[in-house]
This record gives sequence, C-alpha cells and structure tokens, in this order.
Amino acid sequence: MEMYFLQMTLILGLAALVSLAARLLRQPLVLAYILTGIILGPLLLNTLRRRELFDIFGAIGIAFLLFLVGLELNPRRIREFGRAALATGLIQIGMTLALGYLLATRLNIGSSLSAVYLAMAVTFSSTIIVVKLFAEKGSLNALYGKIVVGILLVQDFAAMLALLLPPRFGDGGLSWEGFLQIAVILARSSAVFLAVMLAGAYVLPFVFRNAAKNSEMLLTVSLAWLFTVSALAIRTGFGIQIGAFLAGVSLAYLPYSQSISARVSPLRDFFIIIFFVSLGANLNVNALSGMWPALIIIVLFVLLVKPLIVMAALGYLGYRKRTSFMSAVSIGQISEFSLILTAAGLALGQIGVTLSSLITAAAVISIAISTYMIYFAENIYRVLSGPLSIFERSDHGREELEYLPQTGPGHNILFGYHRIGYYILEALRQSDEETVVVDFNPDYLKRLVGKGIPSLYGDISDPDILKRLGADKAKRIISTIPDYRDNHLMVEQARELSTRPVIIVTADQVDEALDLYDTGADYVIMPQVLSAEFTASLLGVLCRDSESQARSVQIIRQQQIERLLQM
Repeated sequence: MEMYFLQMTLILGLAALVSLAARLLRQPLVLAYILTGIILGPLLLNTLRRRELFDIFGAIGIAFLLFLVGLELNPRRIREFGRAALATGLIQIGMTLALGYLLATRLNIGSSLSAVYLAMAVTFSSTIIVVKLFAEKGSLNALYGKIVVGILLVQDFAAMLALLLPPRFGDGGLSWEGFLQIAVILARSSAVFLAVMLAGAYVLPFVFRNAAKNSEMLLTVSLAWLFTVSALAIRTGFGIQIGAFLAGVSLAYLPYSQSISARVSPLRDFFIIIFFVSLGANLNVNALSGMWPALIIIVLFVLLVKPLIVMAALGYLGYRKRTSFMSAVSIGQISEFSLILTAAGLALGQIGVTLSSLITAAAVISIAISTYMIYFAENIYRVLSGPLSIFERSDHGREELEYLPQTGPGHNILFGYHRIGYYILEALRQSDEETVVVDFNPDYLKRLVGKGIPSLYGDISDPDILKRLGADKAKRIISTIPDYRDNHLMVEQARELSTRPVIIVTADQVDEALDLYDTGADYVIMPQVLSAEFTASLLGVLCRDSESQARSVQIIRQQQIERLLQM
C-alpha cells in the first residue's frame, strides 16, 4: 500500500508540474498527462513497475466519462441525429476495416490474423479524448459535436463486439462454437439493456426524486446505479464501458441529470488523469526497432484516411463542408478500445510484442496530433475551405434549408441565442427590427423556427458566415459569444465590409475587451460588469424602500423565473 501511495504521489506531483507548463505554453492538458506517463514509464524513469491499481483507476475513469456522456444524451434528442451518426459510423467502420486490412497486408506485419488486429485497431476512435476536448471547447451541443458523439457510440458498440472475438479466434477464424457463444452474450446483453431502460422509465424517477432532496444522497445513489449497471454489463460479457454509458442514458431524461453530472465530474477528472498517464507509460520504443516507416504510414492512415471517409459520408448525406470537416477531423486517432483489444490478442498469443507496441505507439502519436487538430480545427478549416467544397452537395439540405433566414437590408445579425442573446433578441423584436439569429445548437434553432424567427445553424468562427448573412447590408452585428479569438476574427472581417455596421461583441477579461476596442468593436459587453452594476442598482432601490423590500424581491424573483422558463 505504501508503494502504491508513493507512486500515486509521484504521478500526481509530476502531472501537476507538467500541466502547469502545458498551460503556460497553451497546450492541451491531455498531452500533459500522456507526457507524464512517458516520463515515468520505461522510456525514461521506469518508476511505474506495479501498475495494477492504476489500471483499475483508469478503468473507473473511463466508466465515469462514459456515464457522463450518457447523461448528456437524452434519448429524445438522440433521434434527431441518430440516422446520420448510424449511417456515417457504419460506412466508416466498414471502409476503414477493409482499407486497414489491405494496408496491413502491404506492410507485411505478420500473419493474416495480425492484419485483422491492426485493421480493427485503426478503425476505432477515442471517445474519451474527443468528449473531453469537446467539453473543454464547449462543442458537445454543436451540430457536429452531436454527430461525432453519435459516430463514436456506434464505434463503441462495434468495439464491444470486437472484444468478444479474440478468445474465439482459431487458426481457421471463428468456429461455430464461437459464433454460438457470441450470440448468447448478445442475447443476455439485450435483456440487460431492456431491463435498465424499463427501470429508467418506471423506477428511477421515484428513487431519484427522493435522493435529490440531499446532494450527498444524490451522488451516492448515482454512483450505486452506475456500478450496478456496469457490473451487469460485465456479467453479460460486454464490459464496463457500455454498462457505464447505458447507466447514464437511463438517467438522461431525469430533471436531476445536470446535478448528477456536476457532482460526478470531479471524480471523473481525477481517474481520467490516471488513465492518460498509464497510456503514456505503455509506450515501449525498444520493440519498434525497424518499424518506424510502418508506424508513420499507420499514423498517416489514421489522421487522414479515416477523416476523409467521414467527410465523404456526411457530404453525401447533405451536410455542409464545415460540419463535415469539423466532424471528420475529430476522429483522427486510435481508440482506448483498440489498446484493450491489442492487449487481449497479446495475452492470447495471437499477436506479437512488436505489433502490440506498434499499435500503442500509433495510438499515442495519433492522440497527440489529433488533439492539436481538434483544438485548431477552425484555423485548419479556414485554410482548406476552398478545396473542401468537393465534399459538399449543392443543396446541403441537412442543415441550411430548415433554418434558412429571409432577411432584407438593414437587418441585425445576432450570434448566440442562449442567455444574453435571449434578452437582446427580445429588445430588437420590440423595436420591430428584423434580426437573424446564428447559433450552433440545433435545439435553440428549432425553438426559434417555431416562433417564426429567422435563424441559421452556424458558428461565428466560420469565415463564410458573414457573407452568407449579407453582413454588408446589416445594421448591427452583435455577438454574445465570449470567445476572444472568434470575436477578434469577426471584428476584423466586419471592418472590411463595404458598408460598416455597428459591431457589438462580448468579452470576459478586461484586457480582451480593450483589445477588441482597438480592433474596431463599437461596444464590448462584459457580463460580469453588467451583472454587478444591475445588482448594485437593485440593492440601491431596496435600501431606499426597505419597508416593501420583501414584496419587491418577490416581484423581481417571479419576473426572472418567467424569463428563464421562456429561454
């Protein structure tokens, strides 16, 4: 126990130092954790020799992460983009498997069974990496974010099926006995799935209605449900990952899902650190002697070929090139499931150490590069926007036609509807000024379309968005999105318009606000300053009329509740 405690101290201490350095250099924290593992692993210090406990912690971290992913996916909302995700996911899996097997045979990495393992390894992408990065960027509610999560879930289910295969592989492939065993596991899993969803519909609302009365009890009951469903999934042969995700989905439609998510997130963050450190520690460079050309080719295949398949599929389904690109660039890495599958093959003697190390190295490198690609996807898209038009159908009916705004000259353009944007839109509507709302959350757009408000799915960082909205004829351009880089770019583009509109943007930091003024913004909204000024004025009114304070507070309270319900 003392040895594990000392190793944990070393892991967290070094991870903290590397994370601080990464933050100063504006690098993703995921890379800092992987680098920590590489430093502590056999490549350098070789201090993590007893890693059983850390492997367990990593598995728990995966369970927490997928549980929270499930909490975000209300079954009613999955249906909106389920078809696109299912179709794209199946196309990507089928084509990547075929091309990956062909690539493996050309690389002469071993037997045909080794080629199958490599093909399966490069097929799956990392749900953990993508969801974590999307959460940091605030992209989970974007259209491409929902599509990507759907594709990853299709991959995860396929990966779960793939994990059933290694123990049943023989010299001649799968035997009839192996097929029968898999069929039994699938039947059991279907029964568990049905039981969990029925419990979520008829039992859990009552249980969580009582548990929600106490925050500590809510956390305890949520964790109990997570581990219970995960244990059932293990018993049926699927595993922790699918069980954890299923536990989250069964709670997603409850009104307490956000509270559960907020309480489980700190636990997830701790255990996920251990997972990424273990991933970096598993890299064995010595086993890659003479395999570097093959490693480079595999990494390029994962980073380029897989995204191209997804782009082509989404473009064929009618999505715009930006949505297709942002979705495709997010899956250019090798999954944690691939590493689990590879470890199973190695333990069964079906593949060698060289192939296992090759897949692990490709996973670490692809995750590192893909992390940057996801972070800087907007910048990459601006450079490649022209050539990417070959992936876009002329009608792109999946997006724009449903929300296509019809605006005349002198209109307002409002980026971001939720929160501040709601109040701004109401004020503009009372002035009878035509306003088109731009947002990347389809749920808000459907609400706006239902009200007859011109709206468009899009993002302020899209370099073509101002042109599509006729910004040169606009009266005002208003952004309630606090992202400094996006606002800075939009202000620069708006300054070049032939007829310059009034530009209003939002910032969280004082230095960012001053820089936006220097760039050309006419006014910068600072929510913290506005809220502080309003609260101060409210307190001033209450202090002057202390006798009717209680009644005034109740009136203001009720007015705010009514506005929140309308948002």
